[in-house]
Amino acid sequence: MKRSLPFLFCVAATCVSCQTKHTDEYMARVGAVLNSRREASMTVWEDKKIRGLSPHAYAGLVTTMALPSDATVKLKQSKGPAGSVRIGIKVRYRNDDGFVGSVVAITDDGYFLTAAHCAENLTQMKVVVFTRAKIFAVAPARVIWKSAGPSEKGPDFALLHAPLIPFFPINMADPVQLRTGLPVLTSGSTGNKPGHSGGKILSLSKRETDSSGAHWRRVGHSAPTAVGDSGGPVIGSDGQLLAITTAGYWRFAFPFGLEQVWGHQSLAVAPDPDWIQSLIYQDRAGRKSKRPT
Repeated sequence: MKRSLPFLFCVAATCVSCQTKHTDEYMARVGAVLNSRREASMTVWEDKKIRGLSPHAYAGLVTTMALPSDATVKLKQSKGPAGSVRIGIKVRYRNDDGFVGSVVAITDDGYFLTAAHCAENLTQMKVVVFTRAKIFAVAPARVIWKSAGPSEKGPDFALLHAPLIPFFPINMADPVQLRTGLPVLTSGSTGNKPGHSGGKILSLSKRETDSSGAHWRRVGHSAPTAVGDSGGPVIGSDGQLLAITTAGYWRFAFPFGLEQVWGHQSLAVAPDPDWIQSLIYQDRAGRKSKRPT
């Protein structure tokens, strides 16, 4: 009598964070699958405009790249069709734990939000920003405030400042106004280049706070995200910043070399804009007091 062979496959659940130089095989394969789903996910944004721009163009303008402070960055910029700008970025890391994350500008004087785990154990970072002068520039960024991170059940976001004038800062939405079912657009520095995806809000936490005075809500949504998207924006249909990407959870299986990923949900955090502004006001006042008279 024939005996049927057992159906053997690998199944796991994992999460996404800032892109490291060395990703293991499964993370790389899962990332490839999710990245391949990005374009299809953008059908929810088909034929829509955000502040007069295509969703791809708008997301690309408000998203920039976060790097360790000791990374060496070379930029090569050229003009593309219809007045677009093409940029080539080469990054070299001094240490093996180099990463690529994302940041989003929220003021016209150089304040940015990112994920706290992208700034882990750092007081300085580097950001690559498209500036008001319509050129890409690299600048050091101070870490002004960061949460304890997900290991301490914190909100996992950080506030940075860099001496640059971003071309397109984004306004923050009030987290109280978020609702399940709202369409979202995400953007991040996946594989050292922009990646955009669409989806909708699936879940929302109640308003949370901690001893530092931070206020936020946690957001779950269906837009596919992958390594490098951490710190990037989750954008609403009116162009406002709804949340910051922090992680993504999924189940995946690779039976006999096939690529299967299911049960994916991206996670983000929506900081309270009034509380963020209070941090910015304090930092501006501190910088002003240090200027020579």
